[in-house]
Amino acid sequence: MARGYNFNSGTDETTVAADFSDSNVRKNFSKKVLALVGIQLLLSFGYMLMISQLQSAGVVRAGFGLFSPTVMLISMILCFALLIIGTCCCQPLLRKSPHNFIFLFVFTVLYAHLLSTVAFRYDFSVIMSAAGATSILVCFTAVLVAFTKFDFSKLLYLMIPITIGWVLCVFFMQIFGLGMDKMLY
Repeated sequence: MARGYNFNSGTDETTVAADFSDSNVRKNFSKKVLALVGIQLLLSFGYMLMISQLQSAGVVRAGFGLFSPTVMLISMILCFALLIIGTCCCQPLLRKSPHNFIFLFVFTVLYAHLLSTVAFRYDFSVIMSAAGATSILVCFTAVLVAFTKFDFSKLLYLMIPITIGWVLCVFFMQIFGLGMDKMLY
């Protein structure tokens, strides 16, 4: 096979995509994805924590300034626009190192602002505890994947029914008005 440049894919023809049948490739991929998602969740949680402290100090209020419905709508539209533009138009650009991190940072800031604006409408402490628990759980999972030899990607077929069962459990708890202490969660 002759070496050359493939104009359709933008890569060298001899370059082969990562083989996901290799457990080391899957482990490294899982490690990187979980670390990035954990960092995004921690940044979102930190932003919400900062806004919570500013709210208790009386500096920010729900429905005014940066947390008005108009700015929330702009933040939501920008989140969707970034996702659509990133996935449809800028895939080659977002595969390069500084560009993809800048994209993720901007998306994370917009999403954290959207979450904190929504949290003003509900009980801020409940949203904060859910965001904190989720970020800690994802970071713990990333550390677990990074420092163990077990290939967690093989558990996908087990995690799908567990997740569906958990969602159904929460759904029925809401329908029947059961609290966390009334049903095995």
